Amino acid sequence: MNNAHQAMMEVTDRPRRLVITTERRDPALRASFADSGTGISGDRLESIFDPFFTTKKGGKGTGLGLSVSRAIVKEHQGSMSAESAVGEGTTIHIDLPLLEDEGTGKKADDEGKKPAGPQKPMRLLVVDDELILVELLAEFLKTVGHKVDSARNGQKALELATANDYDAILTDLKMPGLDGQGLYERLCKIKPHMTRRFIFSTGDLANPRTQAFFQAAGCPYLSKPFKLEAILTLLDQIGKTSRAA
Repeated sequence: MNNAHQAMMEVTDRPRRLVITTERRDPALRASFADSGTGISGDRLESIFDPFFTTKKGGKGTGLGLSVSRAIVKEHQGSMSAESAVGEGTTIHIDLPLLEDEGTGKKADDEGKKPAGPQKPMRLLVVDDELILVELLAEFLKTVGHKVDSARNGQKALELATANDYDAILTDLKMPGLDGQGLYERLCKIKPHMTRRFIFSTGDLANPRTQAFFQAAGCPYLSKPFKLEAILTLLDQIGKTSRAA
């Protein structure tokens, strides 16, 4: 709805209208959000769900809202799609699977067909100097069942990680002051068992020094922009490794 509001604020020659509807489309329930905003061209429509993609002018918006929303919907075994026409507006569709009513006579064997729940909850620390990115990642991870703390710089993250035992730390590599590499090196001296609990993110993967650090550390990393689902995959891998240790 925030995207719809911003799109409609650019419209001055016709009424601004947001229509929200729901309908049953077995085996799912569809919620649709149709705005009378500026619309999006067909060649850019699917890109609106890509991380960091934005159609807003003047540097407004992070391009993460719809990406996070789609990832959350997918975690609930649903789907999110869009249709649009330039000069007319955009409609976002969210389809979520319907649950079987109690007492419908389903066999116990059918339990295995239910959508899988979130992976084993973990205690996580998210570190990034960009406030909006920290907030969105933390909210996404909380939504799928994890307990999340956050920090906007390496020094604060070091204090939190020294005082608490996290299952995993997701940190940006380049930050002012104590950066991700410094955080990793200092924390691992204090808590050696944390050496395999880091996940790094970076927009500077082509830098030879970045590549050398990743190779030496042996930790998983994500190249920005990345899919939110990729975080869950890496967290699952870290969780399995920790439980096997």
